[in-house]
Amino acid sequence: MFKKFTTADTLLFIAAFLSLIFSEILYFRGEVNDAIFIGIWVPSILAFGIYLKLLNSNKMTEIIPYFAGLITLLFGVGFLLALKEMKNQKF
Repeated sequence: MFKKFTTADTLLFIAAFLSLIFSEILYFRGEVNDAIFIGIWVPSILAFGIYLKLLNSNKMTEIIPYFAGLITLLFGVGFLLALKEMKNQKF
């Protein structure tokens, strides 16, 4: 699987993995808000990697609707997590 990775793919994969690990460390240390903020980076980094792959693909016009759906889903999940966290905070 990793033989097909380019340098950019590897760097983006490492960045996503490190932000996931760092988010979990923050969460278990009790810094929940910071952990959620860093954890939301993971799908954004991976989506950016997919976007870069699609730019180099000659089938981009066939895949754009699926990519738009994926981005919408990722933002929706992030929005729901933010709403959940806002409900738990007391002002």
